Amino acid sequence: VYVAAGTTAIVTGAIVDKRIFGGISGNTQITGTLVVSGNTVFNAYVQLGYGQIQFPGTQNPSADAHTLDDYEEGTWSPLIKSETNSGSHAYNTSNGYYTKIGQLVKIDYLVSVTTKDVGMSGTYALLWGQPFQKGAYSTYDAIPVSYWTGIVSSINYIVGHMQNGNIAFYFFFTSAASTGLGAALSPGDIADGTTLAGSGTYHV
Repeated sequence: VYVAAGTTAIVTGAIVDKRIFGGISGNTQITGTLVVSGNTVFNAYVQLGYGQIQFPGTQNPSADAHTLDDYEEGTWSPLIKSETNSGSHAYNTSNGYYTKIGQLVKIDYLVSVTTKDVGMSGTYALLWGQPFQKGAYSTYDAIPVSYWTGIVSSINYIVGHMQNGNIAFYFFFTSAASTGLGAALSPGDIADGTTLAGSGTYHV
């Protein structure tokens, strides 16, 4: 397609597996489907009149640091379990939302236990169900807890820490002002009515 300056080319059908070649110094309006199998270089800004960019359902990852290769929005179901995947509680609320932009995932969560599973065992209480596995970018990604109630231990501050390769994060808390991580939340800290809510980001 070649468009001279001061002119307008209107494509109403579909252009498939063809390369836009030559120079486009005028206006090109495409009302059909344009599929380009080669490279298309824009030397000016791109204006999206429709206002949307669609990425494929399966990510096509790029190693280039300047390439945005994925975007996704959705929901997930946060669950409180131990590191042994123990803890089939009854829940009043289990809501989670996420937005993934490239390698960065933003999550929001609200989980509230109605009746605790008395058979919950293990050493740590974790929040399970994150939509993507954490990648190996740092030792921990911190997931703040902005609201909590119904926890057995006396808590001054609590934060979630997500480790490499996990789809769950551990909780660490302090019972007084402290600069350290403090103690880990355990299955014994979970009770009927335990509620946790917060939001944060991690890398995949």
